[in-house]
Amino acid sequence: SLDFKVKRFLRGAGWRPELRDQVWIGSFTPEEQRSLLARGGEADQYEDILNVEKNCSTTNTMERLAYLYCKFYLQDGILVKVDRASMACALEARAPFLDYTFVEFANSIPFGLKLKGLKAKYILKRAMAGKLPPDILARGKKGFGIPIAKWFRNELRDLLLDTLSERRIRQQGLFDYREIARLVNEHLQGTKDHRKQLWTLLMFQLWFEKYMGSGAR
Repeated sequence: SLDFKVKRFLRGAGWRPELRDQVWIGSFTPEEQRSLLARGGEADQYEDILNVEKNCSTTNTMERLAYLYCKFYLQDGILVKVDRASMACALEARAPFLDYTFVEFANSIPFGLKLKGLKAKYILKRAMAGKLPPDILARGKKGFGIPIAKWFRNELRDLLLDTLSERRIRQQGLFDYREIARLVNEHLQGTKDHRKQLWTLLMFQLWFEKYMGSGAR
Protein backbone atom coordinates (compact mmCIF):
# COMPACT_ATOMS: atom_id res chain seq x y z
CA SER A 1 0.00 0.00 0.00
CA LEU A 2 1.06 3.62 -0.47
CA ASP A 3 1.23 4.37 3.25
CA PHE A 4 3.46 1.31 3.80
CA LYS A 5 5.83 2.47 1.04
CA VAL A 6 5.95 6.01 2.42
CA LYS A 7 6.75 4.76 5.93
CA ARG A 8 9.46 2.43 4.62
CA PHE A 9 10.95 5.31 2.62
CA LEU A 10 11.04 7.67 5.59
CA ARG A 11 12.70 5.14 7.89
CA GLY A 12 15.77 5.03 5.63
CA ALA A 13 15.82 8.62 4.37
CA GLY A 14 18.36 9.78 6.94
CA TRP A 15 21.03 7.24 5.98
CA ARG A 16 23.62 7.61 3.25
CA PRO A 17 22.61 5.89 -0.02
CA GLU A 18 24.70 2.72 0.38
CA LEU A 19 23.10 1.97 3.75
CA ARG A 20 19.70 3.54 3.10
CA ASP A 21 18.70 0.68 0.85
CA GLN A 22 19.72 -1.87 3.48
CA VAL A 23 17.51 -0.08 6.01
CA TRP A 24 14.60 -0.18 3.57
CA ILE A 25 14.79 -3.91 2.94
CA GLY A 26 15.76 -4.79 6.51
CA SER A 27 13.45 -5.49 9.43
CA PHE A 28 14.81 -3.43 12.32
CA THR A 29 16.67 -0.12 12.30
CA PRO A 30 19.49 0.23 14.85
CA GLU A 31 17.15 2.28 17.06
CA GLU A 32 14.46 -0.41 16.90
CA GLN A 33 17.07 -3.05 17.59
CA ARG A 34 18.17 -1.30 20.77
CA SER A 35 14.55 -1.24 21.97
CA LEU A 36 14.09 -4.91 21.11
CA LEU A 37 17.19 -6.44 22.65
CA ALA A 38 17.16 -7.18 26.37
CA ARG A 39 19.70 -5.65 28.76
CA GLY A 40 20.48 -2.84 26.33
CA GLY A 41 22.23 -5.16 23.91
CA GLU A 42 23.32 -3.95 20.51
CA ALA A 43 25.09 -5.29 17.44
CA ASP A 44 26.43 -3.42 14.43
CA GLN A 45 24.10 -4.90 11.83
CA TYR A 46 25.83 -3.03 9.00
CA GLU A 47 29.40 -4.00 9.86
CA ASP A 48 29.56 -6.73 7.20
CA ILE A 49 28.17 -4.37 4.58
CA LEU A 50 30.73 -1.69 5.35
CA ASN A 51 33.58 -4.21 5.24
CA VAL A 52 32.50 -5.58 1.85
CA GLU A 53 31.87 -2.08 0.53
CA LYS A 54 35.59 -1.32 0.94
CA ASN A 55 36.30 -3.72 -1.95
CA CYS A 56 34.08 -1.77 -4.35
CA SER A 57 36.31 0.50 -6.42
CA THR A 58 33.64 2.59 -8.19
CA THR A 59 32.47 5.90 -6.77
CA ASN A 60 29.14 5.79 -8.64
CA THR A 61 26.38 5.45 -6.02
CA MET A 62 24.11 3.28 -8.16
CA GLU A 63 26.95 0.93 -9.10
CA ARG A 64 27.91 0.63 -5.45
CA LEU A 65 24.31 -0.26 -4.62
CA ALA A 66 24.30 -2.90 -7.37
CA TYR A 67 27.58 -4.29 -6.01
CA LEU A 68 26.15 -4.64 -2.50
CA TYR A 69 22.98 -6.23 -3.89
CA CYS A 70 25.09 -8.89 -5.59
CA LYS A 71 27.10 -9.53 -2.44
CA PHE A 72 24.19 -9.68 0.02
CA TYR A 73 20.57 -9.59 -1.17
CA LEU A 74 21.20 -11.71 -4.25
CA GLN A 75 23.94 -14.01 -2.98
CA ASP A 76 22.72 -14.61 0.59
CA GLY A 77 18.99 -14.04 0.13
CA ILE A 78 17.13 -14.49 -3.13
CA LEU A 79 19.36 -17.19 -4.66
CA VAL A 80 19.40 -19.18 -1.42
CA LYS A 81 15.60 -19.11 -1.20
CA VAL A 82 15.16 -20.16 -4.83
CA ASP A 83 17.66 -23.00 -4.41
CA ARG A 84 16.02 -24.34 -1.25
CA ALA A 85 12.48 -24.04 -2.60
CA SER A 86 13.33 -25.68 -5.92
CA MET A 87 15.37 -28.48 -4.33
CA ALA A 88 12.50 -29.22 -1.92
CA CYS A 89 10.40 -29.97 -4.99
CA ALA A 90 13.21 -31.84 -6.80
CA LEU A 91 13.48 -29.05 -9.39
CA GLU A 92 16.65 -27.75 -11.02
CA ALA A 93 16.48 -23.95 -11.21
CA ARG A 94 18.72 -22.10 -13.64
CA ALA A 95 19.77 -18.44 -13.66
CA PRO A 96 21.39 -17.86 -17.08
CA PHE A 97 21.89 -14.15 -16.43
CA LEU A 98 24.28 -15.10 -13.62
CA ASP A 99 26.84 -16.81 -15.85
CA TYR A 100 30.05 -15.18 -14.67
CA THR A 101 31.11 -14.02 -18.15
CA PHE A 102 27.71 -12.38 -18.63
CA VAL A 103 27.90 -10.73 -15.19
CA GLU A 104 31.36 -9.37 -15.99
CA PHE A 105 30.05 -7.97 -19.27
CA ALA A 106 26.99 -6.44 -17.57
CA ASN A 107 29.21 -4.80 -14.95
CA SER A 108 31.24 -3.14 -17.70
CA ILE A 109 28.17 -1.43 -19.19
CA PRO A 110 27.63 2.21 -18.14
CA PHE A 111 24.90 2.41 -15.52
CA GLY A 112 23.03 4.96 -17.59
CA LEU A 113 22.16 2.18 -20.02
CA LYS A 114 20.72 0.03 -17.24
CA LEU A 115 18.61 2.71 -15.57
CA LYS A 116 17.74 5.44 -18.07
CA GLY A 117 15.72 8.08 -16.27
CA LEU A 118 13.01 6.03 -14.54
CA LYS A 119 13.13 3.20 -17.07
CA ALA A 120 14.80 0.16 -15.49
CA LYS A 121 16.52 -2.58 -17.52
CA TYR A 122 16.75 -0.14 -20.43
CA ILE A 123 19.42 -1.92 -22.48
CA LEU A 124 17.89 -5.35 -21.82
CA LYS A 125 14.50 -4.19 -23.07
CA ARG A 126 16.11 -2.64 -26.16
CA ALA A 127 17.94 -5.91 -26.84
CA MET A 128 14.71 -7.92 -26.51
CA ALA A 129 12.63 -5.58 -28.69
CA GLY A 130 11.23 -7.63 -31.57
CA LYS A 131 11.96 -10.87 -29.71
CA LEU A 132 9.33 -10.51 -26.97
CA PRO A 133 5.74 -9.21 -27.21
CA PRO A 134 5.45 -5.46 -26.49
CA ASP A 135 3.13 -6.03 -23.54
CA ILE A 136 5.79 -8.20 -21.90
CA LEU A 137 8.49 -5.58 -22.43
CA ALA A 138 6.29 -2.78 -21.08
CA ARG A 139 4.92 -4.73 -18.11
CA GLY A 140 5.96 -3.57 -14.65
CA LYS A 141 8.05 -5.66 -12.31
CA LYS A 142 6.13 -8.41 -10.53
CA GLY A 143 7.27 -9.67 -7.18
CA PHE A 144 6.48 -12.88 -5.31
CA GLY A 145 5.03 -11.36 -2.17
CA ILE A 146 2.86 -13.46 0.10
CA PRO A 147 0.08 -12.13 2.41
CA ILE A 148 2.03 -12.49 5.64
CA ALA A 149 0.28 -9.55 7.30
CA LYS A 150 -3.09 -11.22 6.72
CA TRP A 151 -1.83 -14.66 7.75
CA PHE A 152 -0.60 -13.31 11.10
CA ARG A 153 -4.16 -12.17 11.85
CA ASN A 154 -5.65 -15.47 10.73
CA GLU A 155 -3.91 -18.75 9.80
CA LEU A 156 -0.62 -18.01 11.59
CA ARG A 157 -2.09 -16.19 14.57
CA ASP A 158 -1.82 -19.12 17.01
CA LEU A 159 1.74 -19.94 15.90
CA LEU A 160 2.75 -16.31 16.28
CA LEU A 161 1.24 -15.94 19.76
CA ASP A 162 2.65 -19.25 20.96
CA THR A 163 6.18 -18.76 19.59
CA LEU A 164 6.41 -15.16 20.80
CA SER A 165 4.68 -15.83 24.12
CA GLU A 166 5.92 -14.07 27.25
CA ARG A 167 7.08 -17.31 28.86
CA ARG A 168 9.21 -18.37 25.91
CA ILE A 169 10.69 -14.91 25.30
CA ARG A 170 11.57 -14.31 28.94
CA GLN A 171 13.03 -17.79 29.32
CA GLN A 172 15.23 -17.24 26.29
CA GLY A 173 16.41 -13.89 27.63
CA LEU A 174 17.47 -12.25 24.35
CA PHE A 175 14.60 -9.84 23.78
CA ASP A 176 12.55 -7.35 25.77
CA TYR A 177 9.11 -8.96 25.79
CA ARG A 178 7.36 -5.59 26.19
CA GLU A 179 8.59 -4.51 22.77
CA ILE A 180 7.54 -7.80 21.17
CA ALA A 181 4.11 -7.57 22.82
CA ARG A 182 3.69 -4.06 21.40
CA LEU A 183 4.53 -5.23 17.87
CA VAL A 184 2.19 -8.22 18.11
CA ASN A 185 -0.74 -6.30 19.61
CA GLU A 186 -0.53 -3.40 17.17
CA HIS A 187 -0.42 -5.78 14.24
CA LEU A 188 -3.27 -8.00 15.40
CA GLN A 189 -5.42 -4.96 16.17
CA GLY A 190 -4.76 -3.61 12.69
CA THR A 191 -3.35 -0.26 13.86
CA LYS A 192 0.15 -0.92 12.44
CA ASP A 193 1.63 -3.24 9.85
CA HIS A 194 4.58 -5.02 11.52
CA ARG A 195 4.66 -8.04 9.25
CA LYS A 196 8.35 -7.67 8.38
CA GLN A 197 9.49 -7.37 11.99
CA LEU A 198 7.20 -10.15 13.21
CA TRP A 199 8.20 -12.51 10.41
CA THR A 200 11.87 -11.97 11.25
CA LEU A 201 11.22 -12.60 14.95
CA LEU A 202 9.11 -15.68 14.25
CA MET A 203 11.73 -17.22 11.94
CA PHE A 204 14.53 -16.45 14.38
CA GLN A 205 12.67 -17.99 17.31
CA LEU A 206 11.83 -21.16 15.40
CA TRP A 207 15.44 -21.47 14.27
CA PHE A 208 16.83 -20.72 17.74
CA GLU A 209 14.65 -23.26 19.52
CA LYS A 210 15.42 -25.97 16.98
CA TYR A 211 19.18 -25.53 16.67
CA MET A 212 20.26 -23.79 19.87
CA GLY A 213 18.26 -26.01 22.22
CA SER A 214 16.62 -23.24 24.22
CA GLY A 215 14.06 -25.60 25.72
CA ALA A 216 11.66 -22.64 25.96
CA ARG A 217 8.45 -24.57 25.55
